[in-house]
Amino acid sequence: MEKFRLSDISKRIREFRLPTTKFKIRSTMIILVLVTMAIFLFGGGLYDIVNSPLSNPGMSSGEIQAYMDAVYDSISLMLFQVIGVGGGFLAYRSTRYAYRPREARMFLLIGVTLLFIGFTGAELLLLMKGA
Repeated sequence: MEKFRLSDISKRIREFRLPTTKFKIRSTMIILVLVTMAIFLFGGGLYDIVNSPLSNPGMSSGEIQAYMDAVYDSISLMLFQVIGVGGGFLAYRSTRYAYRPREARMFLLIGVTLLFIGFTGAELLLLMKGA
């Protein structure tokens, strides 16, 4: 019976390679999916799905109208959140143009403006609902 030396085992471990795949997930795609899921959840998308008239067929027309108002409000809130996230991304992107100050200033100005529109729109929407 042959003896296994520690050096042989460590050599085999160092030479062991996992199979490679051609498909690689970019970190940008992962971030995009996570931000989309967060906006959907924060905008009330899960509430809209759970309380839909399809799950409760005995709803009256007034209840359906109230449900549709909630759906419209959550969609508009999601839109304002997307605008705010886009503004934050543009403001972040402005830091990449250190040697082109005109473009950096333009990206920063547009980004801050979109961030302000998104934040103000979401606040006004919540103020109108009385929350």
